[in-house]
Amino acid sequence: FERAFTLFYYPEDGDVELIEDKRKKAFLRKCAPETPIALDELFIGATVTIWSRRLTVRGYADERTATAMKTKREESFALVSSENV
Repeated sequence: FERAFTLFYYPEDGDVELIEDKRKKAFLRKCAPETPIALDELFIGATVTIWSRRLTVRGYADERTATAMKTKREESFALVSSENV
């Protein structure tokens, strides 16, 4: 059973808010999560836990957020072979 939510993250104090997409109603009003969440934990594919709910980030709500997060997150990949070590 899956439900879609829009997660609002307030970086100034770390508060979060969840709005259920289908009903457009607040599922969780703005509050501090049980376990603090850092901005760098919110990337596509990440799983975050907010008040015992495991949520997977599937995308960004708008282009402005996507652009801002893209500049903050860089990924590197290195393949190391044990044959030549």
